[in-house]
Amino acid sequence: MIEVISVNPINKGDILATVSVHIKPWKMKIHEVMIVQKGANRWVNLPSRKYEHNGETKYAKQLEFDDVAIEKRFRDQIMSAVDEYIMRNGDLIPEDVVKEDEPFPF
Repeated sequence: MIEVISVNPINKGDILATVSVHIKPWKMKIHEVMIVQKGANRWVNLPSRKYEHNGETKYAKQLEFDDVAIEKRFRDQIMSAVDEYIMRNGDLIPEDVVKEDEPFPF
């Protein structure tokens, strides 16, 4: 079972948030799992390291699977855990502390 244990809302461009997940049977936590959405499509990017190569930004995987089908199942299970988190706690988008149509409290 995979459970989302913390959410860091980002909401910049296509990036909704990063989450930390706990994989209970393995007694393992993975941090900085990126939740990305473009249009109606939403997916998970596993942790990666950003680097520059010939003036171009690239990303190196920090976790890698030998089998593409297993990686897809793993990502799908993380996405299911994110969906379950959203059902329990609301969306990954933080609510503005100060609303545009409300006066400042001071």
